[in-house]
Amino acid sequence: MLEICEKEKLQNVPKRVKKQELIDFMLKNIPSENLKKYENNHNEKENVKEEAKHEDIKEKVPQTQTFVRERVIVELQKHRIHRILINELSEKLGEKIPTGKGVQLYDGMSDKMLQTLDKLFLNGNEEEDELVFSMICSNWLIFKAKEIEFLKTDYPVEGSEKIGALAFDVENLPYIMAEFNYGGDVSENNLNKIIEKATKILDRYGKDIAKKYREAWIRIYIFARGEKANDFLKLIKNNKSIDEYGEMHIKRGFLKTNYNLKFNVFSVNDGKFHGLLF
Repeated sequence: MLEICEKEKLQNVPKRVKKQELIDFMLKNIPSENLKKYENNHNEKENVKEEAKHEDIKEKVPQTQTFVRERVIVELQKHRIHRILINELSEKLGEKIPTGKGVQLYDGMSDKMLQTLDKLFLNGNEEEDELVFSMICSNWLIFKAKEIEFLKTDYPVEGSEKIGALAFDVENLPYIMAEFNYGGDVSENNLNKIIEKATKILDRYGKDIAKKYREAWIRIYIFARGEKANDFLKLIKNNKSIDEYGEMHIKRGFLKTNYNLKFNVFSVNDGKFHGLLF
């Protein structure tokens, strides 16, 4: 707002006042047509930002049959999609968080939101689309781990590094991180990257987790298709830093919080999840 005052070359602009007082000053001293122009420019910039923000998920969503709103609403009621994941997808798409239950829940959604759910859960193919695979796994995870309060997909760690999904508990502390191996290579480097990302999460939240739970734990769920899951299990078993229970304990020295990682590997086939035991 101060930038607008400078452009209008206003004198005696109050700089240390409450936001509302500055707005009142602008309304008295700037012609309404000028204010409207600034408002339109601001809205255009915000729209561009929002489109860029959600472009990634739009491009990833697979195409499907012709959209019929009523059909999708009926079919979604038969499909179990957790409210936590619906809320996360709504935020990703810039949609308002839906309210209500059953028909009311879905009927209150925009066509864009319904189309996304249709393409991901009703007509998506987990064997052909990476985003569908990750969403199906995320949905299963939320139902499986009851302590999850909210979940963030493509969670940024640093730079371009991202976690497939990071789930938080009621205290806003990270509880589970999930990685989705849709069809990529399985190598020691893959496992090391997962460990590195988990360690960075504990670098940020470890003290708070330990304060509540006495120890700093993060549970790692690895979802993979077919034999890829068995390959991951072999890697974990062959890692000398991981014990026979799938746990890694990282000692960090005197007065520092030790880190604990717990690995869980799931083979996903045709929407069915099979946990591999250590």
